[in-house]
Amino acid sequence: MYDDVLAVLVAKSVNGGSTWTTSTVSDSRSNASVYALSTSTVYLVFNGPFSSPWGIIFASSSDGGQTWSTSTILSGSGLDYSSRDKKIQMVGSNIVYAAFTCESACPSGTARDLMFAKLGGGGATFAAAEDTPITGLAKQTLKRLRFLIDNAGDATSTNITYRIEYATSTSGPWTPVGSTTNSHWQMSNSAYLSDGSSTTNMSGGLTDPLGATFFAGYVKDASSQTAAITLSSSSFTELEYAIAATSTAIDGQTYYFRVTNAGTEINTYSIYASATLAGGAAAPNLTQIYYRWRDDSALESADSGWLTATNAPITDVAKQTTRRLRFSISNEGGGATTTQYRLEYATSQIIGAYTQVGSPVSTSAHWIWASSANITDGVSTTDNVGLTNPSGKTFTAGQIKDMGSQTGNITVSETQFTELEYSITATTTAINGQTYYFRVTNAGTAINTYSIYASATLAGGAAAPNLTQIHYRWRNRDGYESEAEFKAATNTPILDVGKNTTQRIRIEVSNEGAGPSASTSFRLEYAGKSGTCQSTPTSSWTALLPFGAVGSEHWQMIRSVFLTEDEPTTNVTVQGGLPDEEPGFKEGYVKESSSTGPLLTLDPDQFTELEYAIKANSTATSGQTYCFRLTDNGTALPSYISSAYPEATIATGRVSGTLISAIFDTRNPKGATLNSIIWHGDKPLGTLVEFQIAASNTSTPLSWDYKGPNCTTAVYSPLGSGFPLAVDRTCHNNYRYYRYKVILWTNEEQTASPRVDDIVLNWSR
Repeated sequence: MYDDVLAVLVAKSVNGGSTWTTSTVSDSRSNASVYALSTSTVYLVFNGPFSSPWGIIFASSSDGGQTWSTSTILSGSGLDYSSRDKKIQMVGSNIVYAAFTCESACPSGTARDLMFAKLGGGGATFAAAEDTPITGLAKQTLKRLRFLIDNAGDATSTNITYRIEYATSTSGPWTPVGSTTNSHWQMSNSAYLSDGSSTTNMSGGLTDPLGATFFAGYVKDASSQTAAITLSSSSFTELEYAIAATSTAIDGQTYYFRVTNAGTEINTYSIYASATLAGGAAAPNLTQIYYRWRDDSALESADSGWLTATNAPITDVAKQTTRRLRFSISNEGGGATTTQYRLEYATSQIIGAYTQVGSPVSTSAHWIWASSANITDGVSTTDNVGLTNPSGKTFTAGQIKDMGSQTGNITVSETQFTELEYSITATTTAINGQTYYFRVTNAGTAINTYSIYASATLAGGAAAPNLTQIHYRWRNRDGYESEAEFKAATNTPILDVGKNTTQRIRIEVSNEGAGPSASTSFRLEYAGKSGTCQSTPTSSWTALLPFGAVGSEHWQMIRSVFLTEDEPTTNVTVQGGLPDEEPGFKEGYVKESSSTGPLLTLDPDQFTELEYAIKANSTATSGQTYCFRLTDNGTALPSYISSAYPEATIATGRVSGTLISAIFDTRNPKGATLNSIIWHGDKPLGTLVEFQIAASNTSTPLSWDYKGPNCTTAVYSPLGSGFPLAVDRTCHNNYRYYRYKVILWTNEEQTASPRVDDIVLNWSR
């Protein structure tokens, strides 16, 4: 960083000083002080401007110095508030302090007095005025969005959990921030915020409603939904969310933001926040923009057989009656793209809950494709006048599908739209009275934008439940039910699973139907994967072997020191937990002894979470991927989302497990000499027991450095149980505190594992 006569400039190097880039901050008349909180967040204090009124200026950048915002700490017309001596410093991650001297006429002092200034909130400034959009936003750049929610009614509100959602139009559809791996916006960890902490009624922030009383809200940077807040009449709250556009977001797209009560709209939206991304390279924006239902009485090109107007749902649909669904897909972006359009259905519009329309042989699909005498599979569509054309676009042929649910490759340029038509029917498995939603994807990956979803409601009958296995997440075995961290993201398989090692799986079941479920005894089952989990024959699913039982099953229940059989589950929030599929959570249960749980019922708009401690037995097949599902004590649930079958792949070759000891205090301030290590237990043929040692003169070092022979990352390998092994004293001499790491390796076949009963560290003072 340097300055010249007229300006302060900042120089930045990302390659150790080999090359530099510079940016101009402001006019200035002397040196500046810099503090870099991170690679992107930089603060400056400097003199400015070059002419009167002189003063002390604060500048901040959140993009590594590309752009700067400034504010004045001290200034005065005709007075010299400049300073030769300045220093800026952060305390924690929220407060900026600046110290400086002033040349003359210092406030409350004399010339050359040492002055002190404090800037709250990390020097944070607003990126725009109140109720003003931001534009030109770069992807993966953290921005903080603050909402004011006012209870302008006459009664106290219910408990509201405020969830931030985004859309490409104020009419929706709306998506929770960070709800899937394809989300255009995600929560973003901020160095200045603590997730779940209370907001304050900050001065100079948002305008307080006249006569209203402030009630503390929440700050969120880890998950998109707050804890419950109740607002009395004439009170208001403020909520702040740290978010960032992902690489999946659309260049040049304007996104709108709102908060809901866990997915249910609040009473009134007087304004929507909005942010427009920077243009970038031309990118496509495939948009599901129109649809229309028709019966099976006409040819594809005929303007007849229509059951509804454009973008109008159908109702009272009889099962096993062929219906044809036509979509218009418009490229609203700036580049061409090639897509295989797959038709999918769901019982709600939430992204990630969709299932591919199945084949007629499927026993579980609610909707299947249906052969038609009036259309031919794979033939090109025409520009049918019965479906509205997007404004300013020209037609390019799509495809007809009645012998499958996925088209071949179709290319749509930025000036074009296409039309697709599918022949489908609801099966006997479908739910009476249920509304189903339809979308097209790119072979399973959501297209850019859904302006609307097609929908069809089946004929009534008694209100029916629809228990749906909808989400799962593998978990670490490092804590109790409410606190253990997760091993992978939601609906993400795990690999290299060792046999006879404890795994924890958490599965969410939601009642997507219109009626309460019957009492259900959820049972965990597994099957070897062949094709897809969803296509696995019913006969291939097997219940897990109970804990302690002996059998040939590949998977078995296993007890965990952190869990208790049948203890109730909570709606965990650790690392975001699992997405809340419905407004109401109902306690499930934990299983470690038996794979079958007690009876449980779910009302409409309720979901539950169930957790199982399991292990792969020695009989499991190395390299095999296994699928898991829940049943009602052996009877399949009504619905399984295709992405919600947990998957685990068994490792090949030997696998290991690691245990790190507690801290050993020799109680000698001058340190001790570590001599040897001895262990007792059992080491079957082909297995290994290995050690590394860490030493420190403080019980709380920044990190423990585990070493083996020659002070390297090698390991100590004692001959066997009861054999002392001398350790390298040069690595571990004259330290007060010690820890060990023991690594246990199976044999190559994963049929045998070592057992360690106790470990002895021998040291002398």
